[in-house]
Amino acid sequence: NLAVYAMRAAGIPVGIETVPHWGDRNMGHTFNVVYDNDRTYHDFSGGEQNPDEHLCRFGRIIPKVYQRTFGKQPTSLAMQHGNEDVPALFLDAYRLDVTTHYPFIEAKDITVDLPQAPNRQFAYLCVFDPRGWAPVAWGKVNGKQAEFKAVGPNIVYHAALYADKKLQLVGNPFLLDTLGQITYFTPQAE
Repeated sequence: NLAVYAMRAAGIPVGIETVPHWGDRNMGHTFNVVYDNDRTYHDFSGGEQNPDEHLCRFGRIIPKVYQRTFGKQPTSLAMQHGNEDVPALFLDAYRLDVTTHYPFIEAKDITVDLPQAPNRQFAYLCVFDPRGWAPVAWGKVNGKQAEFKAVGPNIVYHAALYADKKLQLVGNPFLLDTLGQITYFTPQAE
């Protein structure tokens, strides 16, 4: 916030973006971003690194990046969910998915199989945390599948539904590789 205040006072359009949860370890990350005249985003951490030196060091472990905006985003889940219960992360109408602004993430659009057609419009992609799976992305349900846009590769995900204020994991966890291929981890019976 200090970098935002100082740079905005000098007329530099700086914002804040968030990785809600890392793809390979606990917690997430918040950092600064500046949008230049070439319509390019440059990430940095005020007082730590130069632009473009901060986030790229994490490029292989980023599932999603969201930007906090001034106006409500019509594409946000908060503006689309109607009466369907959704995780707290996605109730923020001022949250914009900007994962594709970072080419080093190599984000992929994927379709995930669901074991049965759910009674829900939306599904979620979760990453592992010792306290439980944490949702990082949402997608639309279409029959027995869910479609997710711009998802970071080289991460193990688990699909979930959300009802009664609880995540309900569905199917099996899977690895999304850099080619966009999904490999499910299916338990074997002894």
